[in-house]
Amino acid sequence: MTSDDIIRMAREAGVLSGYESELFQRFAALVAAAERERIAAWVEDMCVGLDAKTIANGIMNGGNDDIRAFEVRK
Repeated sequence: MTSDDIIRMAREAGVLSGYESELFQRFAALVAAAERERIAAWVEDMCVGLDAKTIANGIMNGGNDDIRAFEVRK
């Protein structure tokens, strides 16, 4: 997700009226960066030895513990 995605979703939800302040743009960039970091950390922690499809399903399911049964630790 990018900051543009976050801004678009905020507009669709009615949070923004078409004008995005510099503060909100910085906030959206921070949220997008935090999401990427969280996903990367989850992949590193949970996905040792898993195939791409299983990893993608885990990400789509919110990175919940459901995938632990498939985990192969080093």
